[in-house]
Amino acid sequence: NIVIPDSVIEIGALAFNDCENLASVTFGNSVTHIGNNAFKSCTKLTNIAIPSSVLEIGEFAFEKCTNLTNIVIPSSVLEIGAYAFYDCTNLTSVFIPDSVKRMGDLVFGNCTYLTIYCEAIGKPDGWSVDWNKDGREVVWGYSEN
Repeated sequence: NIVIPDSVIEIGALAFNDCENLASVTFGNSVTHIGNNAFKSCTKLTNIAIPSSVLEIGEFAFEKCTNLTNIVIPSSVLEIGAYAFYDCTNLTSVFIPDSVKRMGDLVFGNCTYLTIYCEAIGKPDGWSVDWNKDGREVVWGYSEN
């Protein structure tokens, strides 16, 4: 288990890459950027509470986190990089607020059981055509309240 202190503003690229025994991460409230491959292949990670300070989730950030089951993207997030949650095979739900203006390719590729809940009423212009290439169910205009 990892606790990231409030003094940390960025989780760098490859920071916890392949930490297969990492089961829990508690973020400080100052983290603004989760870097490329930051938690890639952390296969025992089951839940992530992304803090409301995060502006960007990098490419491949949580790829192959095969035990993640749900994700809530906070309304602070503006961009989600390509393949950010690729191959999260047990991911069943994700909420994406309408603050997300850019979304890369295959963000949720190979997430077999996933339902995507989007606050936006339709795909924003800044989202890649292939953001949901696998055609997972998307519920547009969803509100968490």
